[in-house]
Amino acid sequence: MKKPLWITFILVILIGAYIVISTTFINEKAYMKRAWDESNHNKHIINWEEGEVSTNSLQDKNIKQLFIPKRNTFAKINRSLLWINGNKAVRVLFHTDNEGLIGPITVYFNPFTKQVIGYDVKE
Repeated sequence: MKKPLWITFILVILIGAYIVISTTFINEKAYMKRAWDESNHNKHIINWEEGEVSTNSLQDKNIKQLFIPKRNTFAKINRSLLWINGNKAVRVLFHTDNEGLIGPITVYFNPFTKQVIGYDVKE
């Protein structure tokens, strides 16, 4: 009977370690490249390799306010999985050549699954 308990304990430790590592050690270049690809290589972005990458808590921001152009099951799953790491998301911000009209382009990723969870929309 002690074997299943140990296996469960080890799995919980491994999952916890992965969550901590995925939100602590962020590969900025990889996230910038993925965000650049997600924006369809928008011609208005000024030097995409100098984007700003940070980990932000989405507690203050309503996750439903983030825009997802393609509604799919995976986006909903990724949004619901944010509670695992305390609603922390990786935010990639690109500046554009016309920030007054277009605004900066911001892409949010779930650091646990590495998938897009949404975009900020210029209001």
